[in-house]
Amino acid sequence: MPGVSGPGWAWTDADHLVFHGYTGEVIGADGDMVLTFTGQNSVK
Repeated sequence: MPGVSGPGWAWTDADHLVFHGYTGEVIGADGDMVLTFTGQNSVK
């Protein structure tokens, strides 16, 4: 899913999801991945 993004999140490559100030619902994914959080983030 590289290049896919939304308010406060972006897939930077196939197994790396970056959150920056994300506030919202759960984002689902399968398999191993790297998550990077910057700023304040909140998931319901």
